[in-house]
Amino acid sequence: MPCTIAIDPARQVVFTTSTGLVTDSDLIGVLATMRESKVFHPDMRCLSDYTRVTEFRISAVTMGTLAAAQPFSAKARRAFLVRAGAVAEALEVYGRSVPQGQIRLFNERDRALVWLNEDVTMVQALT
Repeated sequence: MPCTIAIDPARQVVFTTSTGLVTDSDLIGVLATMRESKVFHPDMRCLSDYTRVTEFRISAVTMGTLAAAQPFSAKARRAFLVRAGAVAEALEVYGRSVPQGQIRLFNERDRALVWLNEDVTMVQALT
């Protein structure tokens, strides 16, 4: 499976990992999983790792749909871990299209974690 999702309600964070070829249906599936989850909350932080994606076949229509339908609140921080290239460029465009929330792209996991850990308790801190 090219996209996986894990939700940690104790630390109030969603982890997604994408690898290999990622398509429209893969990202739509991640969105559906979050929406259907009983432990997901719109204020949760999110760490999405796209560093092992080799091909990103996501249409502009799907990117727009995902941006408009994303379930996170304006308070939620979302860090996308990426390598330079087409995937990073597509996610940057996506981030600008999301009507609310805080999205940042990082190419270093440590920097992403520092940003995600701002204003959270020690119990919720990611390492």
